[in-house]
Amino acid sequence: MKRFFILNCYRRLMRTYIRNTLILLVLLALTLFIWITQFRYSTDRTGEVQVSGLQNQVSVGYDSFGIPHITAENEEDLYFALGYVHAKDRLFQMELMRRLAQGQLSEIFGERLIETDTLFRTLGIHRHAKNYVSQIDKSTPAWTALEQYIAGINAYQNEGNLPIEFDILGLAPRPFKAEDSISVSGYLAYSFAVGFRTEPVMTHVAKNLGEDYLDIFDLDMPKQTQLAQVDFTTLESLAKVANHSLLPSAISQYEGSNAWAISGAKTQSGKPILASDPHISYAMPGVWYEAHLKAGDYEFYGFHQALVPVALMGHNRHFGWGLTMFQNDDMDFYVEKLNPNNSNQVVRGDAFETLKQFEETITVKDANPVTIAIRESSIGPIINDIYPGFSKDNKAQPVSLWWAFLHTENPMIEAFYQLSRSENVEEFGKTLEGIHAPGLNFMYADSDDNIAWWSAGLIPKRPAHVAPWLMLDGSSGQDLPTEYYDFSYNPHELNPADGFIISANQRPRTYQDLMVPGYYNLPARADRLIADIGMQNTTNLEQEKQNQRSIRSHYAQRALSTMLNELGDAERAKLPENVLNELNQWQGEFSLDSVAATLFTEWQFATIEQAFADEFGEELFALFTRTRRADHGFYQLVEQSDHPWWHQDGKSLSRTDIVRQSFDIAKDRLTQNLGPNPESWQWQQVHLFEQQHPLGSVKPLDKLFNLGPVAIHGTHAVPNNLSQQLGTGIQWVKHGPSTRRLIDFSHPESSLSILPAGQSGNPFDKHFDDQWEMYINDQYRTVDLNFKADKKLILTP
Repeated sequence: MKRFFILNCYRRLMRTYIRNTLILLVLLALTLFIWITQFRYSTDRTGEVQVSGLQNQVSVGYDSFGIPHITAENEEDLYFALGYVHAKDRLFQMELMRRLAQGQLSEIFGERLIETDTLFRTLGIHRHAKNYVSQIDKSTPAWTALEQYIAGINAYQNEGNLPIEFDILGLAPRPFKAEDSISVSGYLAYSFAVGFRTEPVMTHVAKNLGEDYLDIFDLDMPKQTQLAQVDFTTLESLAKVANHSLLPSAISQYEGSNAWAISGAKTQSGKPILASDPHISYAMPGVWYEAHLKAGDYEFYGFHQALVPVALMGHNRHFGWGLTMFQNDDMDFYVEKLNPNNSNQVVRGDAFETLKQFEETITVKDANPVTIAIRESSIGPIINDIYPGFSKDNKAQPVSLWWAFLHTENPMIEAFYQLSRSENVEEFGKTLEGIHAPGLNFMYADSDDNIAWWSAGLIPKRPAHVAPWLMLDGSSGQDLPTEYYDFSYNPHELNPADGFIISANQRPRTYQDLMVPGYYNLPARADRLIADIGMQNTTNLEQEKQNQRSIRSHYAQRALSTMLNELGDAERAKLPENVLNELNQWQGEFSLDSVAATLFTEWQFATIEQAFADEFGEELFALFTRTRRADHGFYQLVEQSDHPWWHQDGKSLSRTDIVRQSFDIAKDRLTQNLGPNPESWQWQQVHLFEQQHPLGSVKPLDKLFNLGPVAIHGTHAVPNNLSQQLGTGIQWVKHGPSTRRLIDFSHPESSLSILPAGQSGNPFDKHFDDQWEMYINDQYRTVDLNFKADKKLILTP
């Protein structure tokens, strides 16, 4: 018995010893891993570094949020240093963006991105970039800035610590080139191209349903419009391209924006206020890289994108600007007719045109290379060849893509370089002529009490019979753009009498009798801002914070009221009286505790399903819900008691029928997802926000790279546009304010800004996510042009 007791104690002691030893070893290994990673992937922001390629010493002072304030003796060193510090914080983002634009993502991510690569290879952005670089005047200061910026990136890549993503993916660094920057500019232009999603959908409505179905979509059709002869298989092929060649969720795409300028006559300070919050899909790291540049007389605080040396928006001590999407239609689809005796030719008027054909090979990680065949007409690439099964087996008609970006000189970098050096408002406006594509709205304010807005971008002149939101006839040769309007026709406004200008992706006012075709947003955000800012006698930055953070939609409020009036006693009896009271009293606010916001959103989608899905089919309906026409259509339709869209499967139903059906569907879905008690259906249960990194879809890397998920207020079509895609269940936020900026030009040296996450792309860096909590709580940080760093990073030749 004693021997058994001693043996038992010994075993317990050994188990304890082994357990403690294992715990100690794990702790030691974890400590060693943390130490190695902190050392291996550390970001030094002080000290002296010798860098090949500089002419003179450059000082970089980082503020408390990791924003570099760069001072150089000359512009060549200034842009070299910008490239160097930008790469220090965002090198993997740069690598990712050039691979995206050039169709090389499969090389690092594998087979799941072959379709995305095929899309971008077919678009030919990389071919356009090479041609652009070969022809550009390389003697200009702007081109020198680009070359020096690229040289700075390469200097860091050669001499600094590579990001952890390079090690995880086994990436070998490759030198960056000027054509990489031009390619990324092409991607930015593509991300604006709403027509890619809209035109197949609207062509289906016009051709297969008829004009009676079009009036709710806020589109203009010339009376003499002739529809192209396009079959459903071809439309479905384009819908498949748009639906299934989607970009990874962790790569930023432009989606909308707000910007406004208020005259000093309406501000407490007596000087203009500029507000700007571009809406871009969320990703880790975020799209913007902030930097304060100084060399000689030049000073500018700018917002840069990966591989783009010039600030796309920013300010100095005299003036500044913000951006929104113009959303003009600069992309058309042309249905081609093949020569019946030669499938390599298409009909063009009275003649045949031979298609240009070539192959490209996509390298695929852990798989065999994929060779794709690309065809191009004089109009542009045959876009539905991305899915060869449609164009061969299913006999879809070939469709050429005409895209202004590929048909213009587009000296965008030169234009943005000059913008930040403008002497006055007139010079700024004149410089905008150099922005050809994509279309952008520039919101401007300065300390001389000027406020202004321009829509920049080439506006195609199309024949009078052409409705560019439809697919067009390529064979006739009569539907092609003939030329571009002079820049003087572009909508613009300078110092209006009412003292403010607002751009929120709404249709611009007709200017010089020119109505610019485009895919404009529902004017919900614009109307809300016009109402709120218009009634202000005087304002300040605190009030404009409230306007940027507004979560109220009078469109949703009005629609819900209309839908509630259609319910009968049977439907109302399914909700508690206090919930019905909240619905009846709802002011359209998408706050975290709102039950009305949740029920309206689910009910809205069910109504869209019941009204539209049966007329589209699966692919086209999925695409429709990703267009701005779905918004326009819903809010127009719900106000009409009788309309062909209310009919379903050949039955003549009414608004009452569909709204009641949709209510039952929405209630059942919410019960299944959130439980049987409607009082618990709060917006915070479904409106969730997570920022994802391209590697964050793989566990446990999500814990390292992603932020969230958290519940957050706001929604689609309110100024605080934390927007989800139309759908059921969890309403995952997809895009929203990529920064919020506020500048009072009585003291432009001290303005306000915020990023959704942080300045750095390094997950081991404190500046990776040091703005995240502030952002989700609607806070701002100060941008100080007078910042003086106690310690600096000194770059020496």
